[in-house]
Amino acid sequence: MFGGLENIKKMPRKRAVVLLSGGLDSTASFLWALKEFDEIKVVFFDYSQIAYEAEKRSVYRIAQKYKIEVFEDKVDVLKKIAHPLKDENAIKARKSMWVPARNVVFLSHAIAFAEFYGFNAVVIGFNADEGADFPDNTLEFLDAFNELLKMTSPVRVVSPFVQKSKAEIVKYIYNYDRELLYLVHPCYLNEKLNCGRCESCLRFKKALESLKELKLDYTRIFLEN
Repeated sequence: MFGGLENIKKMPRKRAVVLLSGGLDSTASFLWALKEFDEIKVVFFDYSQIAYEAEKRSVYRIAQKYKIEVFEDKVDVLKKIAHPLKDENAIKARKSMWVPARNVVFLSHAIAFAEFYGFNAVVIGFNADEGADFPDNTLEFLDAFNELLKMTSPVRVVSPFVQKSKAEIVKYIYNYDRELLYLVHPCYLNEKLNCGRCESCLRFKKALESLKELKLDYTRIFLEN
């Protein structure tokens, strides 16, 4: 299977719920969904992450640019447990950013939302680089989840960049609309710009370093270059 993409070919009217966090993977997936689906809705999750306000600002700027409505979902189960994205010291120390069952919870919420509104797909942003560290960010996870859904829901999950590198995802966004790279917030901290120091920012920087020909203005992206 290829990121669940084979499922959308069978859909008579393609309607999707897109999980948008303001990060690179979800932004690229959102842009892809704009082209591939007849109708989309955006869901943004509040799970007490430190970057909540910055992520929300990014999500609304991106969605409003394309006149797409945003639905915010407060995920109480993740708000009530300790996880590293609530811990600024853990983020700055670049400790493991594993949040227990986060993608399982996010997808379960999104699938319920999609099925209720009669949508037939959920689009989520995975990538090959992070799949090496996070098992719920892989093609194997996606395929297994869709197998489970055959027993529980008509909705299917799609992740168009699950086998793509972070650099390929950055290039996709750039080719669609380079200005969006100044709106994204993959950073784990709640700063006006991406901090440039956390693990997520370092992955972003590494991707940009391999794409110097894009000539992006780092001062508009990072607090620290």
